[in-house]
Amino acid sequence: MAEIDKDYLKTHKSFRIRNKNTIAIFPLIAVLVAISVFWCLKLIGITVTSDALCEIEEHTHVNTCYSDGVLICTKPEHTHCAECFSEKSADVETSYDWKKSFDKVAITNDVAQNLVSIAGTQVGYSESTQNYEYNELAEKNSYTRYGEWYGSYYSEWNTIFVSFCMNYANISDVDSFINATAESMRCAWTERNNYYLADKYSGSRGDVVFFDTDSDTKADRTGIVVYSSESVLIVIEGDVDGAVKEVVYENRDSVLGYGKTSNLCAAQNIVNSGAEHSDMVSVKTSELSGRLNRYIPNILQENVSEKPVKFKMNRSTPVQSVYDSESLAIMTADDHGITYTSHLEDEIVSVSFKTMTGTELNDGSTVYLGETYMVSLEFSEINTGSEWIQFRHDEDGYLTYHLPNNIHCEPFDDWHTISAKTENGTVADVGEYYLDETGLLRVCFYEDSDGVNFVEKYSNVDFFIDFNATVAASESGSTTEIEFNDNLNLNLVVDGNAAMDVTKTHGEYDENDHTMEYTIRVEATHGVVKNLVIDDQIWENHYTLRDTIVVTDLDGNVLNPQPIVSDHPSHNQGTEEGFRLSGFPDCPAGDGFLITYKTQVYDNLTSSEAVDMWNGIDALGKNSLGGDVYVWADDWLRVELEKIKKNGKQAVLTDDNGNPIPVIEWKVEIRKDNHNLQGTVIIDTLGNGLAYYTNKPIRVIHYDEWGNKLPDAYISWDNVTVNGNTMSFALPEGYSFVVEYYTTYEEPEKGEIANFTNSVRATINGKEEQAGGTANVVGFVPYVQKTATGNDGEYVYFTIEAEVPAVIKDMGGFCLTDLSAIWGYNNDVGYLYVENAPEDLVITATTDSGQTINFTDYKNGGAVDNTYILVAPASGNQEHSFNIYFNTANADAASSKWILSEDATLKISYKIPFDAKTGIEWEGELTGDLTLEDVLLQDYTMSNEAYLNYTDIISGTDSSSYEYSPKITKKSTVHENGIIDYAVVFNNTIPGSGGKKGYVDHTVDELLFNDTFDERLEYVPNSLVVTGYSPWQKDMWLCKYQYRGSVTGNTIEVDAGDFIFLDYNEEANANNWNYISGAETFREYYQWISAGGKFVFTYQLKVKDEHLYTTDFAKFELDNTAELTWDDSGSSGPVTQTSEFYTGLLHKHVYQDGAKLDFQVHINRKSLDIIEGVDTLIVRDAMTPNLSVYWETIKLKYEKSTDVWVDFDSPESEYSYTLTYDAPTNTLIFLVPDSLHIIIDYTTLITENGLVSVENSVEVGGKAQVTDVISAVFRVQEHSGGASGSNNEITLLKQDGLTNVPLPNATFLLYGPMGDPSAIPPSGASKNIITNDGKILRYIGAYTTGSNGTSVIETQYLTVGGPYALVEQVAPQGYELLKKPVYFYFYDQDPNGIIQSVTTLIVIENFSGIFVIPETGGTGTFYMVIIGVALVTLPIAYKIIRRKRERRLKN
Repeated sequence: MAEIDKDYLKTHKSFRIRNKNTIAIFPLIAVLVAISVFWCLKLIGITVTSDALCEIEEHTHVNTCYSDGVLICTKPEHTHCAECFSEKSADVETSYDWKKSFDKVAITNDVAQNLVSIAGTQVGYSESTQNYEYNELAEKNSYTRYGEWYGSYYSEWNTIFVSFCMNYANISDVDSFINATAESMRCAWTERNNYYLADKYSGSRGDVVFFDTDSDTKADRTGIVVYSSESVLIVIEGDVDGAVKEVVYENRDSVLGYGKTSNLCAAQNIVNSGAEHSDMVSVKTSELSGRLNRYIPNILQENVSEKPVKFKMNRSTPVQSVYDSESLAIMTADDHGITYTSHLEDEIVSVSFKTMTGTELNDGSTVYLGETYMVSLEFSEINTGSEWIQFRHDEDGYLTYHLPNNIHCEPFDDWHTISAKTENGTVADVGEYYLDETGLLRVCFYEDSDGVNFVEKYSNVDFFIDFNATVAASESGSTTEIEFNDNLNLNLVVDGNAAMDVTKTHGEYDENDHTMEYTIRVEATHGVVKNLVIDDQIWENHYTLRDTIVVTDLDGNVLNPQPIVSDHPSHNQGTEEGFRLSGFPDCPAGDGFLITYKTQVYDNLTSSEAVDMWNGIDALGKNSLGGDVYVWADDWLRVELEKIKKNGKQAVLTDDNGNPIPVIEWKVEIRKDNHNLQGTVIIDTLGNGLAYYTNKPIRVIHYDEWGNKLPDAYISWDNVTVNGNTMSFALPEGYSFVVEYYTTYEEPEKGEIANFTNSVRATINGKEEQAGGTANVVGFVPYVQKTATGNDGEYVYFTIEAEVPAVIKDMGGFCLTDLSAIWGYNNDVGYLYVENAPEDLVITATTDSGQTINFTDYKNGGAVDNTYILVAPASGNQEHSFNIYFNTANADAASSKWILSEDATLKISYKIPFDAKTGIEWEGELTGDLTLEDVLLQDYTMSNEAYLNYTDIISGTDSSSYEYSPKITKKSTVHENGIIDYAVVFNNTIPGSGGKKGYVDHTVDELLFNDTFDERLEYVPNSLVVTGYSPWQKDMWLCKYQYRGSVTGNTIEVDAGDFIFLDYNEEANANNWNYISGAETFREYYQWISAGGKFVFTYQLKVKDEHLYTTDFAKFELDNTAELTWDDSGSSGPVTQTSEFYTGLLHKHVYQDGAKLDFQVHINRKSLDIIEGVDTLIVRDAMTPNLSVYWETIKLKYEKSTDVWVDFDSPESEYSYTLTYDAPTNTLIFLVPDSLHIIIDYTTLITENGLVSVENSVEVGGKAQVTDVISAVFRVQEHSGGASGSNNEITLLKQDGLTNVPLPNATFLLYGPMGDPSAIPPSGASKNIITNDGKILRYIGAYTTGSNGTSVIETQYLTVGGPYALVEQVAPQGYELLKKPVYFYFYDQDPNGIIQSVTTLIVIENFSGIFVIPETGGTGTFYMVIIGVALVTLPIAYKIIRRKRERRLKN
């Protein structure tokens, strides 16, 4: 019995423990449900206690809404959400309201105090609790007066508040500071050099303070400083818990910096409530523009009893123009007696006709045929007296006017805006106008945020239209009447004559090449000059260099095509003393041409003391009536020629130990004389800080009387007289000279530039000639290192490294010259040049701070920063050298420069092939039959020298040598069937032997070929063959020998004697090799040859069947190591080759086409059942963010039978697939059939430039090892959107935001900076929209997604830049319509870094419903009730069951 009780108690105790644990679960579940309910209500943020304010009836389609499957219900589906309960009219203010809050503030010229005063009046203001919106993240944004003022009604308003206060604080140029975000405002203060970091400045009253709340060094919030001391900072901030508050900071850790307001100027005119209508300065711009002649008032006319209504527009940059002080009058509801018109003829109230210089023309004024004039037309509504005429757009949405027939205006290339002054003092765009080729003017005004058109809202709209035009007439001297309407005309006298101004000027004489540059300037001053001919005359002494003639317009734009150059008619034909230019385009008044060219002084005059240079010009053209227009001009000067010139350049020499010695290299040039100057004494005097460097002799380059170069002369310092800072020596024979010598100098500090001077004099022909020289020295020693890093059997690799200091930034002359040669070669000249054409050139720079810059090949017309130009062969067509120029559009040293602001290390790597030509250069070409490899095998060394010209004042150089050594190399070729071909090449030639000697010769008894391979491979029988090549003709094979034995395991080890004769090359007979065919084994072969050449071992391995047909791995990496050994100590290798074998389950290929990558994915090449029991495979293709897919290029096909392919999208297809796209991870997701060989093709764009790293991985879901990754670096030149002459395009993809399922039948309207003038938006849609920062975006077209959820947007109005906007007009059935536009930039980055950049694909997601409040009886509350009932009943039921069980236990 005791045992029974004991068992009972034990059982009962464990039961009670389980009971307590179980019961504890229910409170936990109850808590979770309560939290869930709270969170749902928190998302909404409201309790439904009243009717929705959206005025849309809730409705969900049911069976009665359909008839035979067709929807017949006219009610839209709608479920109330949070925004349905927002009162959009609550708390709305106009400037009339908010200005009353600070109308008692006394505005002065102390802008800092003004700002604090204005901000102080706003403390306590709170955002609206009834008027709000929710964004896509369920964040509630409330209405504020500050958002109303800015034009962004529902947004974060902390910085907008500061902008608001600044706007009314009498600050000059305030618009340049106003922004909606803290970081943008901070950047604006920084750009104006008025931003101070917090560790340098502690702020003062009235300053704008910037806070970094997340420690990312960017501003997140702003405020206005009220008080600042060492211990406390008091700030007025907006959007602090939804209100304007005064905040006290005792800790300034989050303060980033300050905008110093006290540095700002007061506005010229103080704008406050008492001076709102002050006059503005009248400025007429030369650009085509429109302007409104009224502005929207703060206080409307007294007889209007309703509350002032604001015309809602976004902020915009003010347009300087004329504005009346008369207020716009609100239209009343009663239109009785009003005449509406879209024709503007009778509404012209004034006309202005001016010359391009601004002179007003009146009746009787003279105009010139073909000349351009500025025309301004004023149009106005009439709302007084008996007439009441109002503007109203026609059915196409335009007001129209046709220009008079006798004035002509070139058609516009785009719409031009009409601007109006708004009540907050800014100017905004309210409309636009367009003039076509027929003279038809179309005007279109915008709608406000309530959908009311500007001209429908106001009854006295008055606006100007400006354009440029010419006057047409039949004859000169006649009077033409220009009728603008029945009441306005202008009578002008027409003159058909024309006039022009012509001047000719010279530049500086270039003493280096004895040339002079001339400029001819031609400008038409009246009328139009046609058929212009320029005759340029040059008399004696110099002649034209015709290849230097360039003609541009007056703005410097090169004419294309250029005018025709021919001989001057008054000079001997074929001479270049003058020239004629013809074929100019017509030249209207104000336009003209600039003609530049050079002349060359004749050689026999360069030794003269002076040269007279005269140059004249005849300019002859025709006016509009065929009459002559003629002007003559000339230029004359005398050029005094210097006999001696001197200059210096920083350089680096090395001492006997290789240590660098900074020096200045001085050059003295003595121009050719008519006498032999032998014995002439040169006297040189050094400036401060210089000393003669006497370890190198003075070099004298001299020429005879015919200009032939004589052998260089070297003057030892033992033959030079040195006296302190002066030295002198006598010249050798010669008529002209260049003297070179070196001095040391006092080195400046690193990063500094020092200037040193030096003078020289000599008595020539009884006259003392002298010259001074200057050398600028940079405070650092150049460091350049050139290294030959090795070879791969086909190429030799080189690297150049150089230290580049920031001090040479923008100095010019930064460029590299590289040359290759074989010095000491056994030929007549003692050297061979090597063809130096670099391949795989990569240039990078790493700054001291760790930033890496990749230089890209310069693209013609593109940006030059961080680019290079390779010139190979180098200038002068020298095949043994190349040049590299940096950060320039021109391949010349003068414009090549370094642009980095930090010290940096420059690294240049490249390769040249072993089959590069060698030889002696003759007229720029290498003459010779030997390749680089041929010469290196003769035991010669290649020398490669890099010469880096840092600037015009300093350079550095270094060289490397390369010796070739024999090498065993190995390559493989992988086949789809699992066969891998291997080739092992052994170069048997000893360098310097000319092929006569080999490592393996008649003395070698035992030669073994060894190969160890992966265990997943097996040897293909009889595939191992060795081929012997001629020692002297490297590409001629002689004999082949085959191994016919077996291989066990994964190792091949074969003796040369086991290779049996297989074949002989009959072509070898011509070279007396026929005897070698008698060698029966490979050992006999190499012993008979006993020379160089090469041995090539070829063989095959095969992937074993159990791995060939795997369904678990996409690829194998298979290693194979080969080695050749002979006798006891000889060997070459080992060398390992890793081969990638793809099993056929998954393999990805990529091909580059410029900035595009073409991808091809093979899936299941053998049509295996990859995943048993599953009919479909999930294939995920993930791309790095710098790849953007061209959606329309995605194509899938499957192999129906051997080499018979069927497109999935074709009618013949028996299978289908689905495709979705995950935008955050840039992943394509395919659902495709299993057991099929499938190919997926698509193209992506690389969205970056330069050396770009990309990665693209593809995997089959459920198979961890069935994956393939492409990771590579591609070189991409700078690109832009679209090809020339074609439309640009992107693909719009619409999909479900949760499932990524494509959504068809969604219609989007595209808006951009350039609209399509002929496109008409759908009914109810706006022709233009305005962005938050005031940009006008115009309608381009409508696009509807197809069955795959995509729509290709292809249009000429989609150009590089932005922003663009997509506005959803029709949402897919069952989905919410997007309430805000989707903005993007095309092929460009948003300057503010906020809006996404789009190149080929833009993805837009919709949700089937958001933030829905469960209503009584709805499914949401139903499920909550079910859960609640369950939580109540389950514990009760469990309690009953437990008690019954306890009773059973007791019994």
